[in-house]
Amino acid sequence: MTRAALLIIMALVGVPLSAEAPEFDHGLFGDVGYEFHIFARLFEQEGTQVWNSEFVRRTISGRTVTVQLEGDSIVVLAKFTPYDQDGDTVMLVAQGQTWLSVQGTEGVRYRTAFKSLPLALGESLFFFPLGVHAAGQSSDSMNLELEVQLHKVIDRRNGVGSQEQ
Repeated sequence: MTRAALLIIMALVGVPLSAEAPEFDHGLFGDVGYEFHIFARLFEQEGTQVWNSEFVRRTISGRTVTVQLEGDSIVVLAKFTPYDQDGDTVMLVAQGQTWLSVQGTEGVRYRTAFKSLPLALGESLFFFPLGVHAAGQSSDSMNLELEVQLHKVIDRRNGVGSQEQ
């Protein structure tokens, strides 16, 4: 991914990624839900962070949270779905899709990944939608990193309080 294309992503996603999360509708979801904390970071080849954004999304077990980043020649779509498990662990289904227009051709590269894994509440999951670029690649290569953390949210109206792990 070239620097110019990723800088366009930074400009386009600045508003949606920093938007406030919708209020948690306890009447619809019940007493327990999940809160995703997602940190998006862009690194130059030598490891210097050049952009970041953070946002929060709330959901329930079985309902997907989607992150979409769009640029001039790229679309990155990441979907995360938590499923209740015993204790402080959820089964997280993660799907990533990337469409990249190849400069100088009319072709589009498509990559996809799908993984189900147990995740402890509060633990970080790292997702690299463009892959991780190795040393020695062109100097305009950049790495896009999504760090995902999941916390449990409990309805405060019942006197239980909020639990974040």
